[in-house]
Amino acid sequence: MAVLTRLAEEGHAIEVSGESMLPTLRAGDRIVIMADLEPRLGDVVVFVDAPGRTVVHRLVASVGGSIVCLGDNRATFDTPVPRSQLVGVARATAVGHPHSNLRPTASGWILLAGRC
Repeated sequence: MAVLTRLAEEGHAIEVSGESMLPTLRAGDRIVIMADLEPRLGDVVVFVDAPGRTVVHRLVASVGGSIVCLGDNRATFDTPVPRSQLVGVARATAVGHPHSNLRPTASGWILLAGRC
């Protein structure tokens, strides 16, 4: 987790794999993680789960010292994880447009061309 946290703190992009965040994010998309942002409900966040896997899912609840997330393409919630396992908030992606910004909307996520 230390390497992933350092990448987030330095503003590096990581590559997304899997289908759990379709249609918002696809395998091969690259996201920038902001380690210094306080996550809000609905944000796409990056965390490390109990087996040690890096997960990119949407924050749906924060209870006490734990967070609960859900992939956009999933029907079941993730197992709650301690906030200490949260790496950061996904704020940008290179999908379609280099340095595009991810912005939450009432109906989902949209990509807006702009600077990270």
